[in-house]
Amino acid sequence: MFRSVALLLVVLTSACNTEAPTVPGAIDRNDVEGPDLSDARFLERMSAHHLRAIALASLAAERAQHPELRALGTTIHEARYRELDEMFGWGETWFSHRPNRNMAHMAATNDDVNRLKEAEDFDLAFLDAIERNHEEGLELARDAQLEADHAEVRALANRIVRENGSQLEQMKAWRLTWYPGTPVDL
Repeated sequence: MFRSVALLLVVLTSACNTEAPTVPGAIDRNDVEGPDLSDARFLERMSAHHLRAIALASLAAERAQHPELRALGTTIHEARYRELDEMFGWGETWFSHRPNRNMAHMAATNDDVNRLKEAEDFDLAFLDAIERNHEEGLELARDAQLEADHAEVRALANRIVRENGSQLEQMKAWRLTWYPGTPVDL
């Protein structure tokens, strides 16, 4: 858990930094060859994806008007932290990696967070952002279900597909109730 907290601190404090920071636990794909490449790619991409989800969920836990969204924010935040810690452990065990300096995904995270902070209707903007995030997570997880070499990665991908799918259904139901007629912005 400490690595995940340290990572989030690096990410959040680097938001204003124009240089790409080193991320503890990131995988340098140049160090990975052969069949493990799909697992290394999944861990790298899903870790970046989870960082975005954590940033969005943290804001929702604090700012959402609907208590259901505050609770969802807390749930997502806690689950993604656990999964990040798990993925970083696998990266250390399986790949003897060096930190990866490619942090292009941080620009997207910062843009999402800034849009959410400035949104006129925070709850609607959060639904838009987190639904989009969940759809992206489903795509990554479905690829891992088919391509992963390690059973642990496949199990995580299966769990993400179940949880994201269930949460997406719930969020879309809330959207219909709270914002009837509002299109889904994915």
